[in-house]
Amino acid sequence: MENNISENNKTSDCSALSLSDQESAERKYDADANEAGLHFKKGIGWKACFDEERGIYTAERSWRGFYQLCEIDKETYDKLDPTGKNGEDPDKLIGGGRVLVEADDDYYTMPYCTVKDDNYNELAPWSRAKERYERTYNDDKGT
Repeated sequence: MENNISENNKTSDCSALSLSDQESAERKYDADANEAGLHFKKGIGWKACFDEERGIYTAERSWRGFYQLCEIDKETYDKLDPTGKNGEDPDKLIGGGRVLVEADDDYYTMPYCTVKDDNYNELAPWSRAKERYERTYNDDKGT
């Protein structure tokens, strides 16, 4: 069943941070997450996570307004190569997973954010899915 993210699930907007501050915050989060058993791979337009404690693999991809959060399997995670030298297309690999959240706010479509699994935040608490909701719907209100 598809649902829009409720107003109660909003998070703070990081757009006020400069890029260097945002990158520093991401690096600190990644370091803290690795200590908590979350392992990341990151490439241009995508990021994947292996939650060692729960055995869950998730990944997000985004490009020019499009955003997608998916649950993937170990085989897909293992094929994701941040250097891009293995010849596998990360977009196709991630997009082949089970979609949890999908959003689009590009110039050509009406902004939307669709939740396909209400447990997306439990499966991928590290993701930017809530932030994407904020950006998709608050930009229309001029906030």
